[in-house]
Amino acid sequence: MHQADEALALTGRAGVSASGAAQKEAKRMGLELSDSVALQRALAKQMGEVGQSPEVLQVLRKMSRVELESTLVYARGGRRLKEAIPDMATRARMTRNGGAPALASLGIREAEVVNDLIKLDALTLAKKLPATINDTPTLARFGELMVEGSGRFHRFYGRYIRNNEKKWLAGGALAAWLVNPDAFQDTAGNITQAGTKMLTELVGEVSAAAITGISEGSKEAGRKIVEAATKGLFEGNHRWAAWIGMAGFMYLLGIMIPITRKFFMLPIRRIFSRSSSTSSSHHP
Repeated sequence: MHQADEALALTGRAGVSASGAAQKEAKRMGLELSDSVALQRALAKQMGEVGQSPEVLQVLRKMSRVELESTLVYARGGRRLKEAIPDMATRARMTRNGGAPALASLGIREAEVVNDLIKLDALTLAKKLPATINDTPTLARFGELMVEGSGRFHRFYGRYIRNNEKKWLAGGALAAWLVNPDAFQDTAGNITQAGTKMLTELVGEVSAAAITGISEGSKEAGRKIVEAATKGLFEGNHRWAAWIGMAGFMYLLGIMIPITRKFFMLPIRRIFSRSSSTSSSHHP
């Protein structure tokens, strides 16, 4: 009974996200979330022989609306895990290690979380990540963070850790985030100045810069360049040349930064595109 209460509490903490996930799973079944009787039958059918036993049917019929939504979330998580991992033994191990939190995260969050869980499972098997975090299995701890109601840990993971797992392994940074994510981020899921500093100390300046997009050191250097320019370059008879030079510098900086590169490259692409079309028109 304790495990059932824990499972219900997990989806309860997720709030609106859990209700939305339950609604999507009901829709996938071709049913409305409000049709409790039809959903109970569908869940019993999905459970196969187990679902046809009198005891299970009785439990399903006695479920409240909240309990039924929670069951749909876990059904969705289990289905996604089964679709991603055909091997039953691997699925069983991940379910055992991840428990209710991992299944809830698979049911509530987007499909990418399945791949996140698979990667973390591989890292723990390879002993690149500890098997437990705060006396909780690592997969379960990940699940707890992913189902948190505000979604701040989920957003941070998607922004900074996903596809950067190898960089986060250096210096134990990923384990450190799993232990205490608030040391790295704010309530909106963004990395803080203190978090950037800690990350830099753990993984090094180059990797930290790659993870965050631009390092604090680069920001400081850029600030000093602008300050020096405004004090000296933009004064005197040739200030127009300085403005042109600064515009060129800012344009190059825009190309260097990944998040703005696409925007700043557009004029160059258009020039080459026009040049190519003009050239082809002169050569029938």
